[in-house]
Amino acid sequence: MFSIKVKITEEKLIAPYNHVHHAEIMYFLEKARVEFLSHIEQPLENLHLNGLLPVLRNMSVDYLREIKEGEYLITCEKPKVNKRELLLQQRAINIKKKDAVKASITLMIFSTKEGRAVYPPEDLKQAFDNLT
Repeated sequence: MFSIKVKITEEKLIAPYNHVHHAEIMYFLEKARVEFLSHIEQPLENLHLNGLLPVLRNMSVDYLREIKEGEYLITCEKPKVNKRELLLQQRAINIKKKDAVKASITLMIFSTKEGRAVYPPEDLKQAFDNLT
C-alpha cells in the first residue's frame, strides 16, 4: 500500500460544518495518485513527454466520516490493469486509523498524438502488475 500524509489545517475547513469540502478531498486523492506514479517510477512528467495523459474515467467515492483538522493518510492500493483501464482503490484514513473516505478509481491513458484513449504503455502495466 502506498500512502502520503496530508495535514488539514483550520483554513481548509468550511463553516458552518467545520470539515473539509468534498471537492478538497478529490484534490488529496489526485495528489496521492500523482505521487504514486512517481513511486512506481512512472512519473507524470515522463508520461507527458510521451504524449500520454492519465485521465480520470470514473470515480466512486464513499464518504464515511468527516475530514476535520488533523493528519490523514491518503492511500493508493490494489492497482490493476484491465485492458485499457487502470484501476485503483484509495482511502483517506484518520488519526484513529478509521477510514474516512473510500474511493474506487478508473483511469484511462489518453494519447495526445492519436486524440483518443490507448492501451497503457507496457512499462506502466508492468509497474501496476508488480504491485498486485
